[in-house]
Amino acid sequence: MRSFVILFSLGALFALYSFMQEPDLFVEFEHPEHVQPGTFYDLKLKIIKKDIEGFSKLDLDIPDGFSAQLVEGEGSKFYFSEQKIKLIWVSLPTQDEFEVVIRISTDRDLEGTYAFQGKVSYISGNGRKNKPLETKIRVSNSITPPSQEVVITPQDNEESMANTSTTSQISEVSCERTLSTQNIQPGGSFTVTLKVNKGEVAGAGKVIESLPEGFTASEIETNGAVFTATNNQVKFLWMTVPADQSFTVSYKVSVGSSAEAGNSVIEGMFSYFEDGKTKPIIIPSSRIQVGGKTPAIANNTTNKQNEESTKEAAAAKTNPTPPSNEQNKSAQTENIQSENSASKTNADVRYRVQICATRKPASSDYFVKHNNVTEKIFVNMHEGWHKFTVGGFDVYTAARNHREQVKAQNKIKGPFVTAYNAGNRITVQEALMITNQKWVP
Repeated sequence: MRSFVILFSLGALFALYSFMQEPDLFVEFEHPEHVQPGTFYDLKLKIIKKDIEGFSKLDLDIPDGFSAQLVEGEGSKFYFSEQKIKLIWVSLPTQDEFEVVIRISTDRDLEGTYAFQGKVSYISGNGRKNKPLETKIRVSNSITPPSQEVVITPQDNEESMANTSTTSQISEVSCERTLSTQNIQPGGSFTVTLKVNKGEVAGAGKVIESLPEGFTASEIETNGAVFTATNNQVKFLWMTVPADQSFTVSYKVSVGSSAEAGNSVIEGMFSYFEDGKTKPIIIPSSRIQVGGKTPAIANNTTNKQNEESTKEAAAAKTNPTPPSNEQNKSAQTENIQSENSASKTNADVRYRVQICATRKPASSDYFVKHNNVTEKIFVNMHEGWHKFTVGGFDVYTAARNHREQVKAQNKIKGPFVTAYNAGNRITVQEALMITNQKWVP
């Protein structure tokens, strides 16, 4: 009996030892802690499998604004669709340890700390096992104090962003831009002043301004901010915004001698941290005429024209003369030309819906295959990005309705309305002014 007990105990211990030694699989992430928006980095997954064999699958959900491309898959089948990365092995590699490399690209509008979440599944012993996976990446143009970061996961949706925007407006935070002139000659310069009403905001804040091609900037007044101006982008960064409820910053803009004549637009955004979240405030765009007549010359010309008109009117009143047939014909011709010119200008403006933007060239076939986009896809290069748009509408509201259709039917996240004038990208505000239409949310 005692021998039986001893043998039973040894058998139990052996079974327990075997259970504790059951093969396992580990995944370790390797990547930089911080990257710049609009760039890419390599996400390395070191997989330690030891005696694990056979089928295995790795799933990883990544937030909007990121895209993935396989660099090294170690015999796996790679899939990336709807912000989900999948790696599938019918049979795992024979080596105990191996590495998978995935290239992750970031949109230039990203800001904050983002979480990649998922799991790895494999066969061990007599059953299937699942292990959770998670890693985080910080995307920012500057180093932000960790205590003020917000982690953005794939589950964040448009509703939460809408609530964020509403909260920002309720807090009465605003930023407005003024220009020292509305008319500038190539080779000239002007001053941009930004007035920030920060309300109760404290902590980090940032202003980003986008300048047209041929424009360069230099600092005038930073109010304690770190100032940078590169690639047609102006930035003011505060680790802690000024204590005053309202403050201003300014910078000088120099217009290159080869700058294109016509209307140019400056756009920008003020963002800050509140309740652990990034809150954006859009600064209304400003237009400046490049290459037009200077105000002094325009005023002198106007005064002379007014004087001549006054003299002609006085002479006509004293000795009125009916217009000749030739004069009537000329006036009619001018009216017709003016109407045709206006119609042509409006006809050149088209509203489209942007569905994606990439740094590197990409095929539009992706949207046909994965999103079932059957309409024509336009690809235009704008500000260093390949921008994919669909549709072509004379009326803004029609484009807005099509945006909702693209979002629902084609399951494309974050589409928005854009505008083109004779094939050149312009702001929606400009297009609305040209076509004499009103913006509708």
